[in-house]
Amino acid sequence: MQTMRDDLAELRERESRCLLPMAYVQGIRLTRIQQMRLASQAATLKSTPSEVVRLLLEKGAEHYGLEINSVL
Repeated sequence: MQTMRDDLAELRERESRCLLPMAYVQGIRLTRIQQMRLASQAATLKSTPSEVVRLLLEKGAEHYGLEINSVL
């Protein structure tokens, strides 16, 4: 099973070649605590919060053996 870091690298590669269609652009609303957890997770992965969110929306937290509440 791939790790989150491998999937983030794949996401960056895919997004560097083309623009995302509007159908794939999504937004989420987070509380302050969720923002802090997300920033912490992104820092651990040496990524940005927006990349982590896009990856979680695409693959799902369960794919990585996490509960979404532990990430957000």
